[in-house]
Amino acid sequence: MRANQKRLIVTVVVFVAALLPLLIPHGSAPAGSSFIDKLAANIKLGLDIKGGALLEYQMLTDVSDQEMNALADRVIEVLRARLDAAGFTEATVEKVTTGISFGEDIPPVRVRVQIPGITDVSRAESLVGKTGRLYFADVLAIETSVSTPSIPAGMSLEISRRKLQGAEPYWVKELHYGEYVGGVQNNTWYFISPKVSIGSSYAELDGSVVTDAKPLVNNQPDPGKEDSWFL
Repeated sequence: MRANQKRLIVTVVVFVAALLPLLIPHGSAPAGSSFIDKLAANIKLGLDIKGGALLEYQMLTDVSDQEMNALADRVIEVLRARLDAAGFTEATVEKVTTGISFGEDIPPVRVRVQIPGITDVSRAESLVGKTGRLYFADVLAIETSVSTPSIPAGMSLEISRRKLQGAEPYWVKELHYGEYVGGVQNNTWYFISPKVSIGSSYAELDGSVVTDAKPLVNNQPDPGKEDSWFL
């Protein structure tokens, strides 16, 4: 009888330990959500329940196995950041390896992407497969809003001048727009012009003009100035 009781106690302890991560709210539910909503935010639904898209990419290169794995890791980091920025935080990105040698039909390293909830497969392919492009733009205004902000007051003349030279400004969301940090949602928008002002004219600058780069933080950004460029 005592042995049965011990087994029962151990079983209950293991069961509770397995459920504990789900019983402690730590998901990305908005501030003010009910306890049930916060618990539900802990659960990530896969393709079998939520539906979605599954994409698998082959790593085609002549590098060594070790370099291939390192390259795949970098690709995964880029795709993970791209999906998070687009709001697909429940998506999974993983490396798939096989024992197949080079020269055969299937490369030994592949990258698999699963995006639950997305119904437009072409959008998923575009989001994951498109090539990133570095560009510079003038930041004319910064606003916080749950919807597209209105055009800033007193900027009509500047907008008209830029429009004549193909640099008409438009609103873009901050990279981590919609994410919750400390219960507060990021609702930042930037009003940017796709060409930067150089004197009285405007020029399109992209990654091809970069000869050297260092990570720095502008502690005093000044929207509208020529040095307040958007990357």
